[in-house]
Amino acid sequence: MLFRSTLATALQANNVDLQANADFFLSNSVTSGSGGLDLILQAGRAISLATNVGLTLNGSFTATASDPGAQSPPAGAGNFTMAAGSSISAPDGISIRASSGAISLGSLTTNGTVRLNSSGGVTQTGAISASGLGVNGSTTTLTNPSNNVGIVAASVTGDFSLATSGGLTVGSISAQSGLFNSTSGITANNITLITNGPLSISQGISAGANTIRLNSGGGITQSATIKIGR
Repeated sequence: MLFRSTLATALQANNVDLQANADFFLSNSVTSGSGGLDLILQAGRAISLATNVGLTLNGSFTATASDPGAQSPPAGAGNFTMAAGSSISAPDGISIRASSGAISLGSLTTNGTVRLNSSGGVTQTGAISASGLGVNGSTTTLTNPSNNVGIVAASVTGDFSLATSGGLTVGSISAQSGLFNSTSGITANNITLITNGPLSISQGISAGANTIRLNSGGGITQSATIKIGR
């Protein structure tokens, strides 16, 4: 058993990579203290944060549910789940992959980029605050009005919805090896973007034969293609 005090101490001087063939369940909050180091969680099946648990880091956070390197993982969906009131703060970036399950988010805070990759869809209860947001995978619903995202890019097989409290640019998010594919613009079925500030379309938006809804409190500018109807 790894106690939270042990983990917090380890994060002050080391990058920490924890691996499990089954599940990770974080039942207590962890604050890493000084030192800008990273936490990586790799689970054979699921990763969960309990109600009101906070994970406060000074580096980056990376989580992989259904990790392909796990030995004989148990059957069942490899979800990444943050219960009500839970939070992750990691200034250097947050990356979460659930290749055989869903991602359910609490609050995410970073000065960097949030990268999400899920075959089972993405939802949220808390807000996301990040300079960039990239999404790969399936239907994504991120409509908390307190979201604060600078740049967004997404490639999903279902619908994509995002609301932000400020301005938003549809742009590009770079790859992260084994976790996230480089993505430019937004490709999805139905697409909804809601902003309180300006909305800038700097990379293309494509919804096939479906619907694109844009609602901006600060006006909309466009320097890339918006494609619908085919």
